[in-house]
Order: sequence, then structure tokens, then C-alpha cells
Amino acid sequence: ELAKEATDREFAAALVQLLNGADEFTLYRAAHDDRPLGLYVIEREARAHCEDFAARQIPDDTVPSFDWIGDDEDDDPWELVAAFDGTDQTTGYSVTPLTVSLAYDPAGDQ
Repeated sequence: ELAKEATDREFAAALVQLLNGADEFTLYRAAHDDRPLGLYVIEREARAHCEDFAARQIPDDTVPSFDWIGDDEDDDPWELVAAFDGTDQTTGYSVTPLTVSLAYDPAGDQ
């Protein structure tokens, strides 16, 4: 219940940003090996999608610890890694922030 309330607040904040005249906003693309899984307004939801799909591929008797690696200051993807017995393994899942413009700006690409 608390997670849903937090998600609702984050979605509302993103919507307010758009309604207040923002020229652009950020979507988050969940992907596996560069194959899109979905687009999300809330980064945490994109990560949850990846973690859920990754967990489905792990044997039932194995309990991994998931972590995300990436750079807060960059638009590069965050990559999901799974730790098994202290060893990190890449999963192929990633979340990439995408800046979406509301309109074309001819001067914007110069």
C-alpha cells in the first residue's frame, strides 16, 4: 500500500511538471539486451519490471541479491546485476532515461 502511494505521488509530480509548461520530460525504458520491455514515467517501476523478469529466469532454489550499477550524472543505462554467493553477474536487463521533447525545436539541435 505504501509503495502504491509513493508511485501515485511520483506519477502526479511528473504530470504536474508537464502541466506547468515543461518543454521536456523523462521516460524510463526497461530493456533486456536492448530489446524494449516497456516505457515508464517512474524509474522505480521500470526497474521493478526488469527485476521481476530477471527473477523468473533464476532457479527456484537460488536467491540472488539484485543491484543496479550506473552513473547518476549520465544518460547511460543503469544495468541490473545479480549477486550469487558474493559474485556479481550481469543479467542483460537495463533501464535507460530518455528525454522526451513536447515539440520540435529547430534551434535545439544547433
